[in-house]
Amino acid sequence: TARYAWVGNYQQNRSTVRGQEGQYFHLNKEGHPAYLSTYKYAGDYREGYACVWGEQGWFHINLLGEALYTHSFHGLGVFHKGIARAKDARGWFHINLQGQPLYDHRFESLEDFYNGQALANTLEGTQVIIAPNGEVILALGN
Repeated sequence: TARYAWVGNYQQNRSTVRGQEGQYFHLNKEGHPAYLSTYKYAGDYREGYACVWGEQGWFHINLLGEALYTHSFHGLGVFHKGIARAKDARGWFHINLQGQPLYDHRFESLEDFYNGQALANTLEGTQVIIAPNGEVILALGN
């Protein structure tokens, strides 16, 4: 029987675990590794995808452990209705399932979209509500 330093909850028939050497990966519902790769960190699955932190940065994998795209990010969030938060050298923004930006704007921080809008903090320090194309719907102030 395998022993792990830490075991998370099962989400979508996958459980995140940290091995004895500090590497993260996912177990399938039978308790076996779901794929061969290991990472610096691996998050829970949501909508069939998980965020992982590898040698080159953050990216998403599917239930088979396959990368959704070839590039990586400085930071990453889970997918919510096919859109995730991502961070590059310029700041935070939203991406699609192919890892492509939905818009060119960058923000200091932002949330997932709910009902077509997301709360964000601009690089200048203003709280705003944005649309999926990154345009400001409403400026809330500082």
